[in-house]
Parts: sequence; C-alpha cells; structure tokens
Amino acid sequence: MSKSSFLNKDGTAVVAKRTFTDAVGKTHCGIVEWTGKPAGPSDPDTIVPPGCTRYYEAKAVSMLIRRFIPGMKTDYHTDPAGEHQVAFMIDGEAAVGAKDGTHFRLRAGEFASVEDDHGEGHTAVDATGKGFTQLFVAVPALG
Repeated sequence: MSKSSFLNKDGTAVVAKRTFTDAVGKTHCGIVEWTGKPAGPSDPDTIVPPGCTRYYEAKAVSMLIRRFIPGMKTDYHTDPAGEHQVAFMIDGEAAVGAKDGTHFRLRAGEFASVEDDHGEGHTAVDATGKGFTQLFVAVPALG
C-alpha cells in the first residue's frame, strides 16, 4: 500500500499548504502539519473506530462550493473573523500569495488551511486562465 501524498515522510502527520497571520498582523504562506493520534476504544468525542488515526476533527461552521471564472484575481482579503477554512481544489489551479512574497500553488486534488482571519490577508489568482472550482469548509479558528 502506498503512502498518501498528504502525509509527512514518516506518516505521522497530514501536511497542508497554509495562509496564516503572525502576532503582529503580517500574513504569510507556509505549511501546517496536523499530527495523528490513534483513536482509542474509550474516546467519547469521535466516531473513528479504535485503531484508526485522528488527524484533525472540528465541527464545521459552514460548507460551500464555488466556481471561479477564468482569469479571476482577488485583492488582499481575509476570512471571516473567528473562522478558518479548509479549501479543497476540485479542478483547476490557483496561485495564492501574501505581501511578504511567500506563495504557493493549489492544484486539483490538493487542499490548504486558510487561517488568516485578520491581518494583511492573501490574494488568489486563477493560475491557468481556465477558472477553478473549490470546496470550502469553514471551522472555528484554532487557538
């Protein structure tokens, strides 16, 4: 069985691209790792069967699917205050960037943790000129 491309090299964490705001309000692009924890027989707060791995669990605030038009570009923007989004790229490709010059591309089949609900924000640009479709799951802001 092959290892998922979402896992780190030793398989102990799910790795995602990320936008986030630091303590002084500057937004950056980087990565986040959600470390796995085995589900136990007495875990009351999960439906994951014992022996399976829990990487991230939170109640969703909302979910939406959006189609972005070819050539779409956004200005710098943040997510709603108090919310983070897990953004899954269904098709197409977007280039995401921060004012500090950090950036990443999000391609079909990949996902990102969008955690900048305040600060400078990030941009998103249609990277192929063909548009793209994303699934967003909003969750309460972490920590």
